[in-house]
Amino acid sequence: MQKNPLNLENLPIYKEKIFLTLGTFDGMHLGHQKIIKKTGEFARQNQGLSAVFTFNQNPASVFEKEESYQLTSPQQKFSQLLAYGIDIIVMQDFTLEFSHYSPEKFLDILLSHFSQLKTIFVGENWRFGYQGRGDIHLLQKLSTSYSYDVCVFPILEKNSNKISSTLIRKLIYLGKFKEAEEYLGHPFIFSAKVQKGSGRGKSLGFATLNLPVERSFFPQGVWGVQVFVRERWYRGVANFGCRPTFGDSGKSILEVHLFDFSHQIYEEEILVRFCFFLREERCFSSSQALAKQITEDSSKAEEKLAFFEFPACNESILC
Repeated sequence: MQKNPLNLENLPIYKEKIFLTLGTFDGMHLGHQKIIKKTGEFARQNQGLSAVFTFNQNPASVFEKEESYQLTSPQQKFSQLLAYGIDIIVMQDFTLEFSHYSPEKFLDILLSHFSQLKTIFVGENWRFGYQGRGDIHLLQKLSTSYSYDVCVFPILEKNSNKISSTLIRKLIYLGKFKEAEEYLGHPFIFSAKVQKGSGRGKSLGFATLNLPVERSFFPQGVWGVQVFVRERWYRGVANFGCRPTFGDSGKSILEVHLFDFSHQIYEEEILVRFCFFLREERCFSSSQALAKQITEDSSKAEEKLAFFEFPACNESILC
């Protein structure tokens, strides 16, 4: 089993038959899963190796598009691909230099590593090469000279909606996590490293794990959450916002208070699942009034979270 992702700089030359899928695969939603599973099945049936070529970041982030934040961290994506039994996982940095590769140059590079490339599996909206000039039609046109087959998957639909990472981002932005998870096919998990905070939560009697959030891609406010840390799940309450009670007006931060947890875990990565919305963030007249409200929030969250099962996952799938 592959221990770390490969990239074009350290990718070996394979002589085996290769069955390859290409895609950003952000979120690893139901549509992505269908393509990846079929790639693996086809490789096994034909005594070959399954391979995935994807990226460490969304290509849109290179061009600073508004919706470029990632639903899935690189480590989450890699672990999920391993869980699907993929033999070769290539996770390339999408740089400006890489974005200028022509479709033909990109294919030439792949074929230099996969000389026995048999089939390429892609979604119908897959684009590749400089300015997205390559599409499924060009991929099929070039298949004769490059001697590979192409298997194109139509966009998967559910509830009369086309499943896409863009749709899921919009649902998460609106706080509709349950609906987003229907299209993901698994829990939405936010992943980040714990940072040292100001210690205000601890002084109020509610120690928090402080997590940076690159941009506000889900609603500010107080949430009931499940958190995976140090090999197990915990329940807790989280506030996402700019802490107006203390006059903070800077970057929003996610503060998570876990029930029955008191360890310091700075710089450790944890996973957060948002289960339900409790209330909007607001400014309190004093720290005592805030502490009283946090007590009420924690009580409500703990009561409701008792009815939420922990995700059936562990580090091999979602970390």
